[in-house]
Amino acid sequence: MSRNTDHPLLKWLGWITGIVVIVTLLVLFYHHMERREQERTEMANTKIVFVDDPVEQLVRRVDGSYYDVSYGHAGGEHRTTYDYTTVDENGVVVQKSASTQVADGHVLWMTAWNDVDVKVRVIDPEDDDQRPRVEAQRCTVKPIDPSKPSYTGDLHARRSLPIGSRKESDHTPGLKQLCVDRVTIFVQDGTVQP
Repeated sequence: MSRNTDHPLLKWLGWITGIVVIVTLLVLFYHHMERREQERTEMANTKIVFVDDPVEQLVRRVDGSYYDVSYGHAGGEHRTTYDYTTVDENGVVVQKSASTQVADGHVLWMTAWNDVDVKVRVIDPEDDDQRPRVEAQRCTVKPIDPSKPSYTGDLHARRSLPIGSRKESDHTPGLKQLCVDRVTIFVQDGTVQP
């Protein structure tokens, strides 16, 4: 006895299932596009501003340098770490560090990393402030028009929508970190550094 695969009920069930799947996909796509447009509007009404952290005074080390540099510690292939000595709020000398990548939690079994822009600058002899120091600036956002919605998410997240633009970054493939914190190490003499 052979089965009849041309049964009308099976055909109708197949068509109905196909239509339901297509309608569901269209609704999901519509909601995704609505969300993207809302994000574009929020991003276009947002500008990045930097907030200064307290300035840390650098203490000259025994070897005459202000910091040590190490490369490629666990986490990032291109991670550079600057270890330096400073004075805390109680006047105690403490060791601190600034790294070009900092851990930002875990995604499944991998650690997520945020980039930090760390630079070393030699103090110009004509500058008013001659103190060896570490200046840090954190990313934050500010709405351009406070009466309209603006971006409130994580500035260090990697996104395809840049802040302050209504266009996607089509010319740059992949996701980019929206904002990178800045750390500048000011020293008096670049020749004594490692």
